Amino acid sequence: MPIRASLLISASFLFLTACHDSSDVSSSSPAESLPFQALTLASLDDFQAAEATNWQTAGSVYADRQEAKNLQPTEGEGILVNLPDDQNKANLFTAWEHGDMDLSLDFMMPKESNSGIYLQGRYEVQLLDSWGQDSVSSGDCGGIYERWREGEQKGYEGHAPRLNASRAPGLWQHLDIKFVAPRFDPQGKKVTNARFAEVKLNGVVVQEDVEVSGPTRAASFDDEKPTGPLMIQGDHGPVAIQNVRYKAYQTTPVKLLDLNYQVYEGVYQTPAALEEVDPVQQGTTDSISYQFGEDYEQYALVFEGTLDVPTEGDYLFTLRSAGPSWLYLNGEEATSNGEANGMDKAGRYQTSLTAGSHSFRLVYTKHERKWVKGLALHCEGPQVRRQELHAIGSVPKSDRPEPIAITVDSQPTIQRAFLYHQGKKKTHCATVGLPTGMNYAVDLKGAALLSAWGGDFIDVTDMWHERGEPQTAQPLGSALELPDRPTFARLDSRSTHWPDSVSFDQPYLQTKGYSLNPQGVPIFHYQLDQTLIDDYLYSGNAERKLVRDIQCTFSDTSGDPVYCLLAEGESIEQLPDGSYGIDGKKYYLTVEQIGSNQLQKRTDQGKEQLLAAMVPEGGKASLQYAIIW
Repeated sequence: MPIRASLLISASFLFLTACHDSSDVSSSSPAESLPFQALTLASLDDFQAAEATNWQTAGSVYADRQEAKNLQPTEGEGILVNLPDDQNKANLFTAWEHGDMDLSLDFMMPKESNSGIYLQGRYEVQLLDSWGQDSVSSGDCGGIYERWREGEQKGYEGHAPRLNASRAPGLWQHLDIKFVAPRFDPQGKKVTNARFAEVKLNGVVVQEDVEVSGPTRAASFDDEKPTGPLMIQGDHGPVAIQNVRYKAYQTTPVKLLDLNYQVYEGVYQTPAALEEVDPVQQGTTDSISYQFGEDYEQYALVFEGTLDVPTEGDYLFTLRSAGPSWLYLNGEEATSNGEANGMDKAGRYQTSLTAGSHSFRLVYTKHERKWVKGLALHCEGPQVRRQELHAIGSVPKSDRPEPIAITVDSQPTIQRAFLYHQGKKKTHCATVGLPTGMNYAVDLKGAALLSAWGGDFIDVTDMWHERGEPQTAQPLGSALELPDRPTFARLDSRSTHWPDSVSFDQPYLQTKGYSLNPQGVPIFHYQLDQTLIDDYLYSGNAERKLVRDIQCTFSDTSGDPVYCLLAEGESIEQLPDGSYGIDGKKYYLTVEQIGSNQLQKRTDQGKEQLLAAMVPEGGKASLQYAIIW
């Protein structure tokens, strides 16, 4: 059940540093997969574009977030742009058809614009400017659009996204779709509906395991078939699309045939040790599972048979096991988990295989950490979706409890937490939830604004359930992740490298606690040499944004300026409305108040940065900027 935490008020940061680990800890690497196919978008050659005169390619695009349906392309390639008018508003179809497919793309919506991605030209995931809406429906961004009963003039079967994960107009947004096509019997009768296995918008799941019984409203085809072209809606409003990548799948899987197993009791360090003993149990099976050895405290398993692959090409095998394991293909060792004692590490092997049969052998030993169980083998290949070659029961189900959520009511909420940020566990963080629905997280070691998100606050299940492992909180919205570089520094010159981190042994920047303003919003306090810094983040009134107000008090009015890192990314572009588009227009930055401080855009170790030199005037300096996403 969601609960509301009481406001945490403290004059010091003792509670923020009482951690068992003072360093940032790297998380395990994510699962790898075979590469997607990419559309170059150098031209419209991948599309049926003869009548789609409203579509073109572009090198860059700009949409003023204040102006409805305004999308301005510049000449070039790599971006697909729709600019419809009353006479030219054709939908755009790919020149190829697909069945099951994983699709990934970036899109940009101008203010009040509308479009959609139709799988097989029939089943729509809605694209819409839904930024800032408190509630969403199937017609909002990330929704599975409704079907339509013409006779009743009534919609049905629409699926709203779980939450509003939309970004501001004119920003690039990311969409991932896992689609399963309908299935038909040999006579052509449909036996299984089309299904959206998963839809992720800007990094969060907004749809999961959603069936559609037929084409959604405004589909280009009323019938259903095993395959169809991908369609992008062109008759509702401007849209830009880039980085289109996909994997199209056939329905024939990889199979394990003529599979037998042997169970060996005892402790075995290597597969070679099994050659000297006889199995205590053996038989045939249709899949692999650690459970064949569960009658014994310590044991080894051997699975042997034939691996049948449907298509020639590259295959990727991923092996996870709660004990050392080895995979052999065609008599050669493919990969191993020789040091494994849990399911968190994987052995991977990619190889080219011909279509047909290949010898298969898997050895698994269980002799340490008896309470940890599991054996899993996944495979993917050309037009073969990642699939399990193990039995369902070979990976114990997680007893995940009902989520424990902290919600925010009429007062701001502050929660100490560990956070995963860009693959690392950050151990000295504070998360803040504001009654306006704006939330953020800061790294208290370097005063870095780590992330910001709208909507609900945080999930603290991994902090408060049982032993609280791994002690991390998760944002309950689509979080905008920002660099974790320290915000404040002294620089010898404007070309001096910006520090990567703040040391605990010899910190140049010290955390000095926080205080609460009359509304209960925290003001974080830092000390840089002899300069005191107040750092205050709050919701903007005019539009959905997070404002950062920084005040410096200098002990020496003739001292050097304090430099503030406002933004860092692959690119920083000043836009026609005066705002900055950061990191390829992932978010906007606006300078609200600058005083006599000096802005500088520069490049540091391959990254573009926006700095402000905060120069003392009468012993003080101030800066105010905002991020909009």
